[in-house]
Amino acid sequence: MKYFYFNPFVFSLFIAAMVLLASCDSDKDQDPTDDTALVKEESEVISSYNDVDNLTLFAMQSNGLGLRTLLDFQGDICANTDVDFNAGAKRITIDFGAGCTSPNGIIRKGKVILQYTGLFYIPGTVITATFEGFEVNGKKLEGIRRTVNKGVDLNAQTITLETTIADGKVTWPDAKSATITLNHTRKISLPSSGEGIQVEVTGNSIGTSREGKNYIANIGNVLNYLQTCTDTGNWIPSAGILKIIVDNTTEYNIDYGVGACDKEATVTVNGKSYTVTFDR
Repeated sequence: MKYFYFNPFVFSLFIAAMVLLASCDSDKDQDPTDDTALVKEESEVISSYNDVDNLTLFAMQSNGLGLRTLLDFQGDICANTDVDFNAGAKRITIDFGAGCTSPNGIIRKGKVILQYTGLFYIPGTVITATFEGFEVNGKKLEGIRRTVNKGVDLNAQTITLETTIADGKVTWPDAKSATITLNHTRKISLPSSGEGIQVEVTGNSIGTSREGKNYIANIGNVLNYLQTCTDTGNWIPSAGILKIIVDNTTEYNIDYGVGACDKEATVTVNGKSYTVTFDR
């Protein structure tokens, strides 16, 4: 008869290994919501203000202040939207009234007021957007969004814009709000063969999240936006890398890939990587 010798030391190692493996599996399956909530929120804030770009281009084009020979931009607004053009005051008011849904499913209400100094494509032109009760997809926007034409390269068919947001504030339906101050440079490549506009963005922003966390967002690799995506309301970059530092302690690296028109990115934080799907 063979006797089994019980070795408590070996048994302890076995139990410890099982616990470690279980812990690793748990980490792997862990819902990353807590880790990526602020990343998704920052994307919502930027997307909401970027929506104003579409409205600005549409308003300038439709009133003869754009660059029709190179730019085919139809906009995405409700048929009953009131666009009031005051040439004397150099002001355009886009009024969505009590609310409406655009052909691509974007819900807007309230007013966007554009004050401009000249034609969109003239270097030095300044376009200032302010808001009166303006909401996009349920989020109320406040602050001053300012766009300055920094130069035009007719040979390369590009326009460079400096975009800033001062006193930015986004409020969600639950009354929680986030703040943002932004300074971006946008290089717009005008289409030459029906491919649509491409926008390359560099720069940074700072803000405070709904939960009171302070953050800095620095664009590492140029963020690329495609008109074929933004026309459908998808303001998630198609390529590029964004780095967000929260409360000077935690760093998030958001990699948007290399050109796909999707709503996904790889987020790396604390040595772990997650695939995150954004709402828009």
